[in-house]
Amino acid sequence: MIAYDNKWLEFIDSFPEGCSALEIVAACINKFGDGGLGLTFSNWGIIVRDYLYQKTINSIANESDVSLNEPNEKYKDNSFKGDNASDLKNSVDLNNILDSIYRMKCSNRDGYKAPHKAIYLLSIFDCIESRVITNNRFQINSVLLHKFEYNWKKYVAHLNCFSPNIWNPIFYMEDSIVQKVYNTGFEGVKPNSLKRCEVVFNYLEIPRSLWDYIQNAENLNSLRNEIIDTYISNNKSSIAQSNFSNVVKMKNYWIIPGNLKIFRISDYFKCNDIIDWKQSHYKFTIGDIVFIYISNPISSIRYMLEVVKCDIPYEDSLNDEEYWTSYHEMADNVKYYKYVRLKLLKFSDSPFLHLNSLAKYGLSVPQGATHNLSNNLVDYILSQFK
Repeated sequence: MIAYDNKWLEFIDSFPEGCSALEIVAACINKFGDGGLGLTFSNWGIIVRDYLYQKTINSIANESDVSLNEPNEKYKDNSFKGDNASDLKNSVDLNNILDSIYRMKCSNRDGYKAPHKAIYLLSIFDCIESRVITNNRFQINSVLLHKFEYNWKKYVAHLNCFSPNIWNPIFYMEDSIVQKVYNTGFEGVKPNSLKRCEVVFNYLEIPRSLWDYIQNAENLNSLRNEIIDTYISNNKSSIAQSNFSNVVKMKNYWIIPGNLKIFRISDYFKCNDIIDWKQSHYKFTIGDIVFIYISNPISSIRYMLEVVKCDIPYEDSLNDEEYWTSYHEMADNVKYYKYVRLKLLKFSDSPFLHLNSLAKYGLSVPQGATHNLSNNLVDYILSQFK
């Protein structure tokens, strides 16, 4: 049982109404890391949802002037149908569903958790995004199978101890997450092929509260990242691999620090996708991949770039004077160096790129350009740039 620190609860309380639990979880990780107790994303999720749930109950009790321990008649016969009651039910339902996703039962083989349920959910999310699935009740179809096979190859093709069949997660998935509705006469029958699934099941159904929640693209992407982190990235030594990461796998990788107190890099990249960076004595080569780590208070990797030109003299470098916080800083630090030109590839605000997460793979605060990165660290960083 985790003892909740008051400063955690005060921080959670500071968020305005309308913020999602996932937004608050990400902010908690950025501010408190593992809380000194080894807290994971899932742990923070439980803390935030439990606290918000209790807060909602207390609020309703105060507004209605009714003790929830001794409900009056209108609560006993469920005749109270006000907005607060509906909101509470939806909130409780969603919290229970998200908790079920964090706690899905997965078999183990050779020390690995079976990834079938995770890949199944990711495939459903893909179908929702591509508008193949447009209702919380949907039929099993070949597109869902294609997405499942694609995601299996994308994330867990190296796990040879498992077979990539979709009918197992359809059958074994907790009904609280995706319910299977049987055709008459087939109740409880376990299918052994996709064709058999179409015969056994009438349709699949996502709970309404979860469906409404993932209609928001940010919520869907956050939940997708949680599933990847919980069931794929942390599956023994395996790291989620994307097709994009495989393409750049053989390149050289660097981490360089950026200081917002000296250069307004976020403002710069709002208007530009090419930047010239002080090369100093470092031996960059064209095609190298560079991650920019933003120092305090962000303390996270935010940008992924590619080297497109090296050894650029100052007089040929791009003019970025307006983004420096002071002319003195610019004049003292840049005029006597060659530059490397970088092209922006991707931006990520993933909470898993915070130093607290990166430190688990051996990274300390970058003091200059860092080149000798472990394969595990590179794989982990790439997995967050999707």
